[in-house]
Amino acid sequence: MGTALPTEAKKAASPLLVALHDIATDLHKAGFMDLRSLREYDALCLDDEVVEAEDILTRRSQL
Repeated sequence: MGTALPTEAKKAASPLLVALHDIATDLHKAGFMDLRSLREYDALCLDDEVVEAEDILTRRSQL
């Protein structure tokens, strides 16, 4: 069994996705989920960059 990505390395876009990722991590630690599946949850739940509403408005106004 490999190691999962640290949660601190990336941020979730919403509290619901944080909870979902925590459950997936716990299932992995308990042996019910393999690392490949956990990495799929990482990709679905965690963002490389969390963009706030103000940032979106600023970026759109610059177009």
